[in-house]
Parts: sequence; C-alpha cells; structure tokens
Amino acid sequence: MVYRKKIMKINKYPMLDGSTIKKSHAVYDVFYNNFSFNDQIDNKSYPLTLTLHPAEVAAGLSSKDDDRSVEYVFNDNGFRCDNFKKNHDGIHILFAGCSETEGVGGNLDSCWAYMLYEEIIKYNKISGYFNIGKSGFGWQKIISNCLVYFDKVAVPDYLFIMLPDVNRFFNWKDNVGSWTYDQNHDLDFQTHQKNIIDMILSWKLFLKFCKEKNIKLLFSTFDMFNNSYIIEAQIDNFIVFNYSDKILKKIIDEEIIYNKNKKEIFLEKRDGHQGYGKHILWKNIFIDKIKEKRYENLVIL
Repeated sequence: MVYRKKIMKINKYPMLDGSTIKKSHAVYDVFYNNFSFNDQIDNKSYPLTLTLHPAEVAAGLSSKDDDRSVEYVFNDNGFRCDNFKKNHDGIHILFAGCSETEGVGGNLDSCWAYMLYEEIIKYNKISGYFNIGKSGFGWQKIISNCLVYFDKVAVPDYLFIMLPDVNRFFNWKDNVGSWTYDQNHDLDFQTHQKNIIDMILSWKLFLKFCKEKNIKLLFSTFDMFNNSYIIEAQIDNFIVFNYSDKILKKIIDEEIIYNKNKKEIFLEKRDGHQGYGKHILWKNIFIDKIKEKRYENLVIL
C-alpha cells in the first residue's frame, strides 16, 4: 500500500511535450545535441561582433560604460574563437569553461585560454583557436557542450578546462514552464555538499569517456573551496591552483615595468572578472603541467 501511494504521488506530475522543451533554451544541449548560447544573445545571427558583452550588462555595465576598448567576436556557432572545422591540420586543442575562459571583461589577450594558446603555437603546429567557454556555464554545461562538440565538430587531441564553483545547475521554473540554468552562491551548506558529490561522480565519468576517446584532458578550478574536495577524490589530471599575493604582486610589477600596462587591469577587469594578473597565473599552471606530462607531440620550452 505504501509503495502504491508513492507511485500515485509521482504520477501527479504532467508529461512534458516537445513545445515545453523547445522554449527551454537552457536544455537544448541536453535534448537536441545543440550548442548552448547566452540567453541574452539568443535569436541573434552569427557571426556577431559586440563591444559590450551581455554578461557585462547583467553585471551592471551600460552603454555609457562602453569605452569600445574591448571587442567580442563570436563565430558562426556563437563562441568567441575561430570557426569550427571537422578536419584539422595540426594539433587540435579545445578550451572549455565559464566566463573566465571565454574572457568576459577584456580582450582575448587578457584571457588565460588565449594566452596559453599563444604560448603553445610558438613551438607547435596548432589547427586553430577553439574555445567553447561561455558566460554562466557550470560543470554540467561544460560537459554537455563538450559532448556536442565531439559529436558535431571533431574529437580534440587536447582538452583544457577551467571549472567555476559547483553552485550552478539546471532549474525548473513553474511560473514560465521551462528550465533555466542558474547560479546561486547563497545555497545552504547541505545543498552545496550534494552538488559536490554530483559533480565529482559526473566528472569522473567524463574523464573516463575522454580517456576512451584518447583525449588528453587537463583541468583546474579557480574556486578554492572545490580544490580540497577534488584533491580528496583523487581525480586524475587535476591541476591544483595555489598562489600567494606575493607571486601576484611580482607578476603585476614586472608586467607594468616591461609593458607599461595599468595596474588596475591586472587586479580586476572592467566588469569585475578576474584581472590579467590572475589569468597569467592560470596560464602558467597549465604550462607547468604540460611540461610535467612531457607529451610526445605537444612541446613548451
């Protein structure tokens, strides 16, 4: 009798039809094997060039804050990189992550992924700059969009990922009858701990999948709280990100001396994202790990 009551309780939820799913842009990757876009620029045609990113607008910037010093060029699929191609002449590297990997708040030369790419092409033949990092993405969207890329574009030789915090997730909104993908940094501790377990289990499966595809994957996270959990879980190919204010100050001082750059951009980008100095640190930890791995066909001196 108890079991029957539970069945009846579950059945109270309505079956969702195709129209319900189609209006949920957040789950196009899940249901339709399509790349996800920023909700703010959905329905625009690509390629597209902007000088103010929708994420910057969401952070409070307006047209009067747009000094046109930053240019966002989105490719045919809505990502800030070269157009995708199925055939690759050279090493095929894919970057993935959230807004920090997309480089929101600054030009590409202030983004860790592009800086790493620029370092790699000094010594290797690379097929292009391919980056599916997108503002607002969490680990679920990173995995799902990587899977879309593998299926629709090509399987990369290398995959470099910077993870954000775990408090980003799919959410069902009754009032609009669709899913969204949200960030919530004020979750209670119990929910956060559940998210940690979901992430670690899913990430281990994703790593095994990449290994079967012969994809060499390296990843890190800028969320210090997640570091300890990932280390404890002994997840392969994780780059521990440790830094000190002293190291950051040294980078800032050296760059200002040699490049005459402003100190402000090293600390924080115009919309509050991490500054150039932190991105240099992120680039460096990937370089150190690549050197440590001693890949046969990927060399950095």
